[in-house]
Amino acid sequence: MNNGIGILSVHDLTIDNNGNYVDLKTGENKNDIAKKYSFMKFGSVNEIDEAAEEIYQKILNNFDKYEPFFQKIKQANQYVVIAAPGYRNVESASNSLIEKAIKKLNIVLSLKNLPTIIIIKLPRLESNKANYAALTAEERQLISATKHQIVPGKEFFQFPIHFIFGDDVKITGATAQRAQTAVEKLGSKSFSEIYWISLDPELTSKFPEIEDKINQYQVKIELNEDIEYILNQEGFQPVQRLIRLVLCEQTRNSLSDFLKNKVSNNSLKKLYIAAHNNDYPKNVKYEASVTILNQEMIERNLVTPEGYLR
Repeated sequence: MNNGIGILSVHDLTIDNNGNYVDLKTGENKNDIAKKYSFMKFGSVNEIDEAAEEIYQKILNNFDKYEPFFQKIKQANQYVVIAAPGYRNVESASNSLIEKAIKKLNIVLSLKNLPTIIIIKLPRLESNKANYAALTAEERQLISATKHQIVPGKEFFQFPIHFIFGDDVKITGATAQRAQTAVEKLGSKSFSEIYWISLDPELTSKFPEIEDKINQYQVKIELNEDIEYILNQEGFQPVQRLIRLVLCEQTRNSLSDFLKNKVSNNSLKKLYIAAHNNDYPKNVKYEASVTILNQEMIERNLVTPEGYLR
C-alpha cells in the first residue's frame, strides 16, 4: 500500500505562551483562523464555504505535486474515494466542508481528463459522545464500536480503491487511524489525509482536550448573537454540534425565548427535523429541550398536534 497524496493541511497551528493560536513554523498570529474555525464547527455556512475554498486553493496551488497520483490512477484504471468522519443522520461540519472542497476540485480533475474523487458518506449506528472533543486519546480509543464510523466492506474494496480521509481538524488522529486500519485490512491501494487545520502534535499528545478549546474559541455554549448569526444564514443546515448546543441543559432556561424571538420558521423546522432524526428525544441529556422545541413547532402550526410535519 502506498501513501497516496500523503497528509495535506492548510493551517498548521500551535498555541503560544500567551494563549494565542499561531502558525507552527512562522509564529504568525492565527487567532482569526481559530475564530473562523469555531464558527465553522457549529455549522456557519459562511465559514464552511471559506474553509472549503482554502482547501481547494491549497490543492490547486500545489497541483503539480498531486497530479502524478491522479495520472497513475488513470493509467491503472483505478478509483479514488474520500470520506469525512461518519455520522448518524445529522452531518458534522466536516462533512459539508470536505464535500464542498472536493466538488470544486473535481471540476479541475474533470477538465484535465483525470479521475474525479468519489465522495462517500460513512455511517455510525449511534451518534458520537457529546463531549468527544474533551476526551483524552486513550478515552477516544475506548469509545463503543457502535459510535465508530463504519467503512465500506469487502464488496467495495474488491475494486482498486484509493482512500482519502478528510476532516476539518487533526487533533490526536485517532479517527483517521481507525479509518486507515480498517481500509488497509480491506485492501485499499493507498490512504491519504486532508485537513483544514492540524494542531501541533506535541501539544495535542499531551492535551487532546485542546480540541474543545478551539471549538469554543468564538462560539460559546450559550444562545447568543453568534448562534443567531449561524441560524439566519441562507443555506443554514444543522450540524451535530449546533443541535447539541441548542438542546443541552446549559441553554435550556433561555431556549424557549430564543426560539420564539430569534429563530425563523425555516430554521426552526430544520432544528426539529435534525433533533428527531438523531434520536435526541430518547436521550436524557436533551429530551427536556426537545419538548420545548416540539411545543414551539406546535404553536407556530408547523406540525400537527401529534408532531407530524405539515
